[in-house]
Amino acid sequence: MALPTLSAIIPNYNHGHCIGRALHAYLAQSVRPKEIIVIDDASTDDSVDVVEALTKQEPIVRLLRNEKNLGTHPAANRGIDHASGDYVHVTASDDEVLPGFVEQSLRALSQYPQAGLCWSDNMTYDVENKVHNPNRLRLCSVPRYFSPAEIVEGLARNYIPCFSGHSSVIQRSALREAGMLIPELHWHADGFTPTLVALRYGACYIPEVLTCAEMSPRSYMRKGVKQRRRRREVLRYMLDLAQSPQYRDIYPAIRRSGFLGWFDVPILIEVLRHPAYWDLLTVPFLRRVLWHGLKKNVSGISPNCLKHMYYCLRNRYRQSMRRSLRESASGGRPV
Repeated sequence: MALPTLSAIIPNYNHGHCIGRALHAYLAQSVRPKEIIVIDDASTDDSVDVVEALTKQEPIVRLLRNEKNLGTHPAANRGIDHASGDYVHVTASDDEVLPGFVEQSLRALSQYPQAGLCWSDNMTYDVENKVHNPNRLRLCSVPRYFSPAEIVEGLARNYIPCFSGHSSVIQRSALREAGMLIPELHWHADGFTPTLVALRYGACYIPEVLTCAEMSPRSYMRKGVKQRRRRREVLRYMLDLAQSPQYRDIYPAIRRSGFLGWFDVPILIEVLRHPAYWDLLTVPFLRRVLWHGLKKNVSGISPNCLKHMYYCLRNRYRQSMRRSLRESASGGRPV
C-alpha cells in the first residue's frame, strides 16, 4: 500500500550554522518527504547560500524567501500554504529528525487515516550542558491510535502531555481547519494547535524517540515566557480563542481534558482574574497546573535524589497507565 505524502516545513532566521544539518537529517530518511520547504525569514547570515546549494543537488528541497522578517509562525504558515503533501511536519531549523521518523509516522497514519496527527517520543538537547535528555511516555509497546475520547482521558489524567509540533506529523487539512500556527500565541502556538487537532480527530503514537529539539536559554520560547506582561496577553488571547466559535465543537473536550493547565500558574492566575474563564476551572485543569507548576519551579532547586524519586514515580505511573490501556476493551490495535 502506497504511503501518504509529507511536506517538511522549516522556518529559518540566521541559522546558517545548523540549517544544513536539519536538511540532511530529512534527506537521510529511509522514506523521504515529498518536499522540504525552507522559508528564510530575511536572514542576514549565510542561510540562503547554504539552502540554495542544496536545492541544486536535491530537487525536493525548496526555498521561499521573505523580503522582510515576519516572525517564526507567519513564516511557517507561508510554508504550509505552499505545501502539497497530505501531512506536514513543522520544525525549527536547529531541531533534527532521527532515523525512521518519516517512514514510521506515515505507516502509522496510513493504518489510521482518521487520525489528525502522529506523534512520537522526543529528546531535547541542553545546549548549555551539552546533554541529551530523552522523553519517553511508555504508553504502549507498539504504535497505536488514540481516539478523541482517549486523548481527552490521557490529557485529563496527565499521562499524555500537551502535544508539540516538532514531534508531530499533522494532517494538512486538519491543521488548516484548526487555524495553523496562530501568530498571536507566539511561543505557545506550537503546542496549542496540534493539541486541538488531536482532540478533534485523535492521534497515533509511536513509542520511540524520533526527534531531537535544542533547548537554549536564548531560544524564542525561553526568552518569551520571561516577558511577564506579554505572556499574560498571550494567555488571555489563548483563553478567548479556546472559547471562540471556531472551536465550539471541541470546547467540551478542551474543558474535560484540562490541557490548558499545561501553561501552569500564569494561566491559572488569568482564569481566576476573569469570570468569563471560570468555566475552565475543572479538576483536570487544576491538577495539571499543580503538577507542571511544581515540576517547573522545584526541579531547579531540588537535590538529585528527589529528582530521581520524581522520575521513578513518573515512570511507575506511566507503566500503570500502559497496563490499563492494554487491558482496556477500547484500546487501539497495534500498527
